Amino acid sequence: MKKGAIFDLDGTLVSTIGLHDKAWETLFKRYGIELTKQEFKEQSGRKNTIFIDLVAARRKLDLNAAKLSDEKDEIVMEMLKAKPPAIFEDVEEFLNLLKQKGVKLALATSATSKTAPLLAHGIVSLFDEKIFAEDVSHGKPDPEIFLKAAEKLELKSEDCIVFEDAESGIEAAKRGGFYCVAKDNNLGQNLSEADLVVKNYIPKELIKLFQ
Repeated sequence: MKKGAIFDLDGTLVSTIGLHDKAWETLFKRYGIELTKQEFKEQSGRKNTIFIDLVAARRKLDLNAAKLSDEKDEIVMEMLKAKPPAIFEDVEEFLNLLKQKGVKLALATSATSKTAPLLAHGIVSLFDEKIFAEDVSHGKPDPEIFLKAAEKLELKSEDCIVFEDAESGIEAAKRGGFYCVAKDNNLGQNLSEADLVVKNYIPKELIKLFQ
């Protein structure tokens, strides 16, 4: 029986379609950089600094990833204050049902501790443990973030289910030995490596995975 549930945040629990694309576009325009369609896709689920280093390496640029990451967070926070993201339908019901069943919950997000509370407004208190971008050395698709979340829940990877929406996150979950449920948002992400793909949260069905 699965005893823990580990959730990504952006695109998995809350609808942030277009939010990060717009933030990255705004940031890189300051530095005269135009992202490709492929790069907009690649940023999904990745740590800010890793994506910035990727963009810089391809253009042979010397960018201060930490500085640009802070700038990007500031852009995101301003956007979130103006318009908080919507929590996906039935997410809160599902999280509460998991807690009622005694399932331990962890949030494992590539967002920073500055932006995550704004993204997860209303549900962040439901999680027993939280892992943010600055808590790990290696971002997704490295499994570190999920392994650390399981460790904080005092569970093994085989005892947990990871919920993700991005290709890099699914790869991280599978590399870490986790069962993975993918949320399909019709954004062209390759979800084929996930154990189960869902378009919506149906609490009474998903809870069966923990029984």
